[in-house]
Amino acid sequence: MIIIFLLGFLTVINAKVVTVKAQGIFACNNENSKEPLHIELMEHDEIGEDDLLAWANVVGHPYYWDIQGKEDEIISIRPYLVIKHMCKGVRLFYVKFQRILLQIKERAVIEIERIGRDVSIDFGYQDLEDPHFSENMKQMIKEQVKKRI
Repeated sequence: MIIIFLLGFLTVINAKVVTVKAQGIFACNNENSKEPLHIELMEHDEIGEDDLLAWANVVGHPYYWDIQGKEDEIISIRPYLVIKHMCKGVRLFYVKFQRILLQIKERAVIEIERIGRDVSIDFGYQDLEDPHFSENMKQMIKEQVKKRI
C-alpha cells in the first residue's frame, strides 16, 4: 500500500505539462455548407478513457480554427485530433414511395506523434473531401514536429 502511495506521489512530482497548439483552415467542396465543424483535441491514456484536452465548434465556410490543450504526463503524451463534419450534407432517398432525408456525418482521426515538449502545428488550408486528407495531415505533422526538435 505504501509503495502505491509513493508511486502516485512521485508521478505528481515528475509530471511535466505539455502544450499542444493546432490551427488551420478546412474547406468542403460544398461551399454552401452551413453545418458546423467540430474539432476535438484528445490524448491517448494508457489506463482509462482518453482525455479531452480541448474542443471547438466552428461555423462559416471555409472553417478557420485554432485549438490549444495541455496535459501533464511523466514522459510524453500522444495527442490526436478528431474532426467531425458534414461536407456531404444531406442526401434524399426514396424508400417505398417515402422521402427520407439522411444527414451524412463524417469523422476523421488524425494522430499526432508522441511528444514530450510543447508543440504548435499549422495545418494550413486543407480540403476535407480530399481522398488523401488523412495522409496529407500525417505528413504535415511529421514535418512540423521534426523541425522543432
